[in-house]
Amino acid sequence: MNISIICLGNRLLQTDSFGPCVFDYLQKQNIQKEIEVIEGGTAGLNLLSLLEGRDRVVFVDAVAGFAPTGEIVILDLEKIIESTKDYRFSHDINLAYALSVMPMVLTAIPTEIVLIGLEGNWNGHEIKKAAAMSIEFAFSGCIVD
Repeated sequence: MNISIICLGNRLLQTDSFGPCVFDYLQKQNIQKEIEVIEGGTAGLNLLSLLEGRDRVVFVDAVAGFAPTGEIVILDLEKIIESTKDYRFSHDINLAYALSVMPMVLTAIPTEIVLIGLEGNWNGHEIKKAAAMSIEFAFSGCIVD
């Protein structure tokens, strides 16, 4: 399988640096070569080029409006795209919008996409938990609580 964990966010902003911090943590782990760990940063629509031909993709990012502060949420593709109804035109092209246009851009779209997101503030515990969850989904296609 062609599997990726793509960590999103802006490491220069504390409120948006969760994904890059998980990326840094994953880089120190001994992850099998079948899984590519990518720092997606704030790539917007450029993320789509990272998805072409993938079988399974796990995104890791900070989220807002899905759960109480400090809680990690798991969103499938449908739930991510559903959040595009809240999208407003601005300079920010978010993950939900990028994934909603994915079928119009890619010829080989991933069969499994999930977002592991953290609502609000985080610490080392949440980074480790999100990293473990992303590895578990990358390998098995599911997460067991």
